[in-house]
Amino acid sequence: MGWGDGTSSAGGGGGGGAGATDGDATWTHAVKAGSAWSSPGGDFESTASATVGVAGNGGYTWESTDQLVADVQAWLDDPDSNFGWIVIGDESSSKTAKRFASREASSENRRPQLVIEYSS
Repeated sequence: MGWGDGTSSAGGGGGGGAGATDGDATWTHAVKAGSAWSSPGGDFESTASATVGVAGNGGYTWESTDQLVADVQAWLDDPDSNFGWIVIGDESSSKTAKRFASREASSENRRPQLVIEYSS
């Protein structure tokens, strides 16, 4: 299922977050005031395509796996199936929030990148 990308901003640090705006994905809805998820938290594959430990500030790289390659190939074969990957953190204890820059980051070098290397 597609999900919303509204106008809310996580704001400053401290883990306080921000209220959802119309068009945002929320815990209960793919799009605020619109389509609900089948399960609270979102509809996604429960098996990770790749994992990486995230500790402090800095850049992180999810190394290639057979499943990441299969995901990208599926999106090439059927672009309408591309809803991206979900980043899931450790929700079993408090104070484990992590923040990643988005495509709207003012500094271009902080924006996420998908690098694909291939050979024919």
